Amino acid sequence: AVSDPNAQHHQDSSLAWFWIMDVQRDAELNNWMLEFYWGHWLRAKALKDRWEEQVELL
Repeated sequence: AVSDPNAQHHQDSSLAWFWIMDVQRDAELNNWMLEFYWGHWLRAKALKDRWEEQVELL
């Protein structure tokens, strides 16, 4: 299921420890893990960019 990234208490979420572990080099062997990391990185960058824009508007 797709969640709403703007939902309450979802803005400051970070990866849980078990997503950061690279068990037997999963990230190198599985494209879905790389896509997961990229998706999380892009979401974090979008939140940072939004924050910078809000600061600039103030």
